[in-house]
Amino acid sequence: MDDRDEVSQLLARIALRDAKAFEALYRLVASRLMAVAMRVVQDRAMAEDVLQEVFITIWNQAIAAAPGQKLTLAWLCVVTRNRSIDLLRKRKPEQPLHWHDENGDEHSHDIQ
Repeated sequence: MDDRDEVSQLLARIALRDAKAFEALYRLVASRLMAVAMRVVQDRAMAEDVLQEVFITIWNQAIAAAPGQKLTLAWLCVVTRNRSIDLLRKRKPEQPLHWHDENGDEHSHDIQ
């Protein structure tokens, strides 16, 4: 059995609330999904957050798949990519504590 068939079977078992299948799926695909998230967000902590959200979604929504719909590794990758993009969109731009203006004068935020 190749990984694609195994992923589909594990997802079907997860829809039945099989915790061992969930654990097996994590071991099988977490590194691949982490790579997808890292490619998009370029930050390990954010990618880990995405991965956590994806696995929560898998546990909560695998049961909602249409009868006969075969969920696949490709589906997991798309979910991961979309969650990564969503996280980037929600993230507020970071502002440095110290910066130089166009005249070269140094400024800093008051952080008291």
